[in-house]
Amino acid sequence: MSLFEVNDAYLYNVTVEVEGFPFNYDAEGASHEVFHMNAVRSLEQEALPLYAVQTMEVVSDNYHECLDGDEREYFPLEFRLGFDWYGGHYGNIERFYHVHLSKGDSVSFSFNASGPVLFGLYGNRGDHYCIMVFGMGDPDDYYIRKSKIEALGMESPLETLFTAPRRGYYSFAFKAYSGAKTLVEFDVQRVILRGEGFTP
Repeated sequence: MSLFEVNDAYLYNVTVEVEGFPFNYDAEGASHEVFHMNAVRSLEQEALPLYAVQTMEVVSDNYHECLDGDEREYFPLEFRLGFDWYGGHYGNIERFYHVHLSKGDSVSFSFNASGPVLFGLYGNRGDHYCIMVFGMGDPDDYYIRKSKIEALGMESPLETLFTAPRRGYYSFAFKAYSGAKTLVEFDVQRVILRGEGFTP
């Protein structure tokens, strides 16, 4: 578990299993009983709120500027895409929402867009997240890659289940098709599967 998840487990009163050993710590003439933690596992993973870390890439011709987010963002999310000013730079924005999942975790995700978007879902190597801009990513690198998806009403153009094949970060990528300004509503929620979901 990440430190964020440990903190959320405390805030939401979620039961965890702790692995480690107790020992005594002597300081300033006093002895303290403490516990060294080697691992923490949630016994109610589905009760923890799901969050993402966002990374953005502003693309204008051959110019690319990476704008990292450093705060957690909780679902559902609403954001804009398309050619505009972002952080003092003008270009077509690509947004990446990185979600950390354990092996076997299942999520349901959906989004709605006011204009056509490119959408992708890919996994990251190791325990870190990275961006894979649409112009550089090989289609085989994605679990899902769709082009020109849009919906103007409340019905989601894409809604599916995904089960993580391994522990790590999974990135949801968005870009406005042809740079047209677009508003996107995006949601990802933990689910407990009763049947079968999409597993790559």
